[in-house]
Amino acid sequence: MKEALAELEEAARKMGYNLAELTAIFSGKKRKPAAAKYANPANPSETWTGRGRKPRWMAAALAEGKSLDDLAI
Repeated sequence: MKEALAELEEAARKMGYNLAELTAIFSGKKRKPAAAKYANPANPSETWTGRGRKPRWMAAALAEGKSLDDLAI
């Protein structure tokens, strides 16, 4: 592993970069925190942005027949 790292650092140096600069480029962009779009009517402190998995309270409310519009903030 050390040998591979040294080889990569040397290749980066030949191209005019250091390895840290090259690996930072591909670290990805950080997203800004999204604003909450939905709130649990039973506990308004529980919110969801609409991104990722639905929280359990959201799934339960939808199973009870509520719509996303009913839970919108």
